Amino acid sequence: MNQLFIGAGMFGGLLAVLSMGVPIAFVLFAVALASLFITGGGWDALSLIPSTYWGSVSTFTLTSVPMFMGAIVLASGMGARLYAALATILDGVPGGLAVAPTLACGAV
Repeated sequence: MNQLFIGAGMFGGLLAVLSMGVPIAFVLFAVALASLFITGGGWDALSLIPSTYWGSVSTFTLTSVPMFMGAIVLASGMGARLYAALATILDGVPGGLAVAPTLACGAV
């Protein structure tokens, strides 16, 4: 199978199941599982899931990157200033106090 057709099929399946009103978390899981089952060789490919999860969790190669970025944000005071600015901007918005940290995390 061509990779373009596989991607188009996954995207089409994603849109089809989303249009039925299924929550996006279940849609992403179902489409990924179905595409792994179809392209990976059936039930044997499903045995790759636990080893893939364990392989991504057990390596500590990139563990220091979020800690380093967190230390920079904390030491520079950027997080506090960003949150204060967003809290001021979103003062009149309903739920602005909940939206401000979300946008601040997204900006960082």
